[in-house]
Amino acid sequence: MQAITKKLGVTFTLLFFVGMAFSIYTFYMLPEQMIREVQVVDLKVVGQLQPILFQVYLAVGATAMMGLLAITSLILANRSYMDRRGSTSKEVKNTRELAKKDQEVHDAEEEAITIDHEAIESIIASETDATLIFTKAMAVICKELEASQAAAYIARQKKDTHYIELFATYAYHLPEGEKKTFRYGEGLAGQVAKEGKLINIDAVPEGYIQILSGLGNASPRHLIIIPLKEADTVVGIVEIASFHAFKHQHEMELQQAFDKLALKLVNDDNVSLEKAKR
Repeated sequence: MQAITKKLGVTFTLLFFVGMAFSIYTFYMLPEQMIREVQVVDLKVVGQLQPILFQVYLAVGATAMMGLLAITSLILANRSYMDRRGSTSKEVKNTRELAKKDQEVHDAEEEAITIDHEAIESIIASETDATLIFTKAMAVICKELEASQAAAYIARQKKDTHYIELFATYAYHLPEGEKKTFRYGEGLAGQVAKEGKLINIDAVPEGYIQILSGLGNASPRHLIIIPLKEADTVVGIVEIASFHAFKHQHEMELQQAFDKLALKLVNDDNVSLEKAKR
């Protein structure tokens, strides 16, 4: 459509110039043509018509000039508009490219975040109590990932009922003496315990998780739940909540870290069972 409009504009502009040139030529040659075509016209009469013809010449010339100026103004305005449009398009493109590069840099920085596995191994080597080990390890992990809250559950069995019980936390308040448990398949934590598969949620419902601080309550929108396994058996799970999304790199790093902690949890739980038997 734009190409057709442009062609029509050029065509009409050319016709305008041709028409004005023909009109000026016709009026200029009018006296001679009158003498040539009409033999009875007196030369004195033709001479008396010169002022009137001059006015006609002037009107036609002024009209041609105004038309020329109008066409020139339209051409310049159109060129200026196209230049601005091209400049704006270029600026928009540059802005989008910069935003894309910033996002890529931000994603790369997030992907580059790793867990200090040596620090985790040091905690495992220096402590004997599983609750204390998990508490310290989750504190290290949450600080490195800028996560807000973490909770560790251990798998239990009572008769034919399998459930998980909270035993270690980070930035999580549980009233003294109160126990928090989930049956297998109950809630997100119970579902991970039942299926033994990590889940990563990017849109946690408002109010599902509460972070308490001096600034008031806040609800993280991202939650990752990692199963703790010994062979193919789930021995516990860990929930980590954050205001930042967990990337695939984070999933692998967390699974690797908690695989080491799962061994300690199994060993510590077996020792506790042996003591109870005695």
